[in-house]
Amino acid sequence: DVLSYQLTETMDNEIYRLIYSMLVSQFNLEAQVIHFYYFLQESNIQWHNDGSHSAGATIYLNQKWNKKDGGFFLYQKKNEDISIVMPEMNKCVFQSGAVAHATTPTFNHSPVRKSIQVFFK
Repeated sequence: DVLSYQLTETMDNEIYRLIYSMLVSQFNLEAQVIHFYYFLQESNIQWHNDGSHSAGATIYLNQKWNKKDGGFFLYQKKNEDISIVMPEMNKCVFQSGAVAHATTPTFNHSPVRKSIQVFFK
């Protein structure tokens, strides 16, 4: 089965306006790419640094998230220590300057982990 749904221009503009007003104006940077991510069970992101972008921001969308679900944001501090951020509803993680980061795997019992990812020029 295939389902195709066309967003109206009003819906499309509203989504962009919300993201823009929340992030782009907050950090005074121009958005280059905006993604909606749905991470299924047992998915993760390997270590990387978003080298082609000046900065990135992740907004977590799950109403409920438990520590036992995994899917944590990891980043390496300048002193090489690793810090952990739990993906909580409406939390925004902003990183710039090619910070090394990754996510831990979600577990096979976890709900789908939902987020918005914005990359800046």
